[in-house]
Amino acid sequence: MITLKINGNNYEAVQDWKDLTIGQVAKVARIPLPKKIQDVYDIIFKSTAQPEEKEKEIDKINQSVTDKEDLKEFPAFYIRVMEHLTTIPMETILKTDVLSIKEFYYTYLQKFVEGIHYFPMSYKHTDILHFDFRGSRYFLPASKEVFGVNVPLVDFSALEFAESADLMIEITAMNKERDLTKLGNVLAILCRPEGEPYDEDVCLGRAKEFQDLTMDVVWNVFFSFMEPLTFVLQLGQMCFLEGEVERLKRQN
Repeated sequence: MITLKINGNNYEAVQDWKDLTIGQVAKVARIPLPKKIQDVYDIIFKSTAQPEEKEKEIDKINQSVTDKEDLKEFPAFYIRVMEHLTTIPMETILKTDVLSIKEFYYTYLQKFVEGIHYFPMSYKHTDILHFDFRGSRYFLPASKEVFGVNVPLVDFSALEFAESADLMIEITAMNKERDLTKLGNVLAILCRPEGEPYDEDVCLGRAKEFQDLTMDVVWNVFFSFMEPLTFVLQLGQMCFLEGEVERLKRQN
């Protein structure tokens, strides 16, 4: 955390992903991005245009920003983010000038908003096999090496996989409610104490506790799955294609 001194009082602001919990991230995710800020981020993170075209589109949006947006609407968004990512009282934030609020947001908080709404570009993850939380050790699903790649979920039942996949689809789709509390549900299904069988009621109860899990653990869990799961999907596509080829051969 970063320590801030304002009018003789010490406050804190998040500095790393380890300073944020799932619960905090869920609150920030529910704050709507101002449209023009979202338009810029959509170009940066989603557009397939060439860099030169992206810059032109972003410049066009920036030039269209009105004084009302720049001095009122955008700062109102920054203030709501500060409310959840710092310990500064709202009455103190509201007495701070707009330029200071803007500078503080872009210096300390912007990267977290981008990571929450889009992708944590600056986060350097660590591949993990387990994590500790409140005195218990939680293990990622067992993996098996296939062609030199660790493939997770080898001991996952169809029910466990289906339920976690459904939750991941919801989170990825980012429904209108932007309910990132479901990250806790996903981790409760994926990660359990060694030898513990899957139990839906236990996972639901644990998902509530996991709202206090820090985001460095969350990112490490999901990034640890990313490469192996990509391999699994590719392998599945290959198997499907091989099956189709055999089916067509039999037809001929």
